[in-house]
Amino acid sequence: MSQFDDTFEDLNSYLYNRLKQEIWNQVYQHGTKLRQEHLAKEYGVSRTPILRVLERLTAENILEYVPRRGFFVKRLSLDEMLNIFALREVLDGAAAKACALHASDEDIEEIRQFFAKFQGKWSSDLEQEYVIVDQQFHSRLTKLSGNKLLQEINDSFSINQFSYQKGLMRPPIETLAEHQSIIHAIVERDPLKAQLLAMEHIQKSMENIRLRFDEHKFPNR
Repeated sequence: MSQFDDTFEDLNSYLYNRLKQEIWNQVYQHGTKLRQEHLAKEYGVSRTPILRVLERLTAENILEYVPRRGFFVKRLSLDEMLNIFALREVLDGAAAKACALHASDEDIEEIRQFFAKFQGKWSSDLEQEYVIVDQQFHSRLTKLSGNKLLQEINDSFSINQFSYQKGLMRPPIETLAEHQSIIHAIVERDPLKAQLLAMEHIQKSMENIRLRFDEHKFPNR
């Protein structure tokens, strides 16, 4: 008997979001086999909704299905990772441009407040909080863009979440100034500058990935 009393759709959404987040948090490392029986027992549900979630994550290229072996957390190649970031470069650029053009004054003020608290020396706790705010910032720009198709693409392929896996992020000391420059361009209602800065921000992260692969430092290679 399931521990959930919510609707069928709510249960599947919960399982989907929970498992995907655990994969991003590397509870399940790349290459790990995900067993239906184990997940069903852990989540307190039957195997049927687990199978639906595994199939959905496979369609999103987060998992890989191997016939007669099962579902595995996909180990992405360098080219696959760069392709995802190339898509994010376009999406983030479009979101920043749209915000500069169409965001309300209230929304602009909200954007301006992002990262305001991050000044001075960095502690481990502050760096962890920065990662959360970083992700919230980019997600918020996507939503404030008003472009539903852009939001659907980002959500369907987990573009934003993918970028925050361990080993892919650059340190805050590198990215804070870049975020602040993007924000300044949006506040100034300069759409082309906001778009360019957002795209350059992602391009630098792509270079970081290439470097880590070249130096054999990427943790899940």
